[in-house]
Amino acid sequence: MVLISNQQLALYLVLFISAIVVKAMKKDRSELWYTSFFVSFELVMIFGSVVILLIEQRSLDISFLFVAYTVMVLAAIWIDKDTHLLPQKILGHSIMIIIVFGATIYSFTTLLQAYEEPTEEGLYRVSIPYADSTLLHHLNRERREYLNPISFVVELNASSSDEAKKKAKLQINSPETSPRFFIPEKPQSEKYFVIPDDTKIVAELVQRKVNHK
Repeated sequence: MVLISNQQLALYLVLFISAIVVKAMKKDRSELWYTSFFVSFELVMIFGSVVILLIEQRSLDISFLFVAYTVMVLAAIWIDKDTHLLPQKILGHSIMIIIVFGATIYSFTTLLQAYEEPTEEGLYRVSIPYADSTLLHHLNRERREYLNPISFVVELNASSSDEAKKKAKLQINSPETSPRFFIPEKPQSEKYFVIPDDTKIVAELVQRKVNHK
């Protein structure tokens, strides 16, 4: 299993700690220092985005996640009720903080998988527009704007469309595989390719690679 980056886990831990720091900055001077840790509801709200990631990747049963998270939200609300004594609040918030931190670390180190760019390995047909600048000598100035691009088409194996485009661009610029020009003996440096940007290059998957076991 590919694990989520440690940077993403660290980001959530920083968010949890930030909630505690903000609570400490907002509390009255008359309040005791440990009331800064009465942030169960805030931590559960942040943990909600972790639950969303678990649902998207179907790491656990959706109904289980929904019930478990609902219980956490209700418990966080219940802990903050004014009817509870201070020792009860300290115990309740301590347990909830441990649960949230533990569940987050477990999710990122065991359940969640890192996002991987999907690849489609196979045979690609790539089309690149270009223009034969050697024809310009046979056109008067008024007609040069009508020099339309031609398509350089090649089929090659690649693991993705981006890789196929890169390989095709190498071929069109190579003296051995570049297109034939009207004046072929003209130096390669004087031949002009009309390739404004990669959006003009089209790569189509012709045949997907089949892995035989």
